[in-house]
Amino acid sequence: MIRYAKLNNNIVENIIVSNEEDITNMDGEFILVSLETNDPVVGYEYNSEKNKFTSPKPFDSWILNEDTLIWESPVGLKPNDGFYRWDESSTSWKKLEQ
Repeated sequence: MIRYAKLNNNIVENIIVSNEEDITNMDGEFILVSLETNDPVVGYEYNSEKNKFTSPKPFDSWILNEDTLIWESPVGLKPNDGFYRWDESSTSWKKLEQ
């Protein structure tokens, strides 16, 4: 069985596990999910030019990487020396107290 994303106006409305024969008999637009497409979730948008799914923009300040179609913070990756959360008001990673 293979995973397919069912689209409604380029937005993922459902993820279906099926075979190709059954998908061709269903109404609607379906996109085959693969390693190249990014992993879709209901609510993600499909970019047909790049054959990739994109999550909704997580924060106003974040920037879409046009190559990967993954949102990135304007200051780079989250530090890996503990637990952090994004603080939109300061546009920075804030370390969480433990």
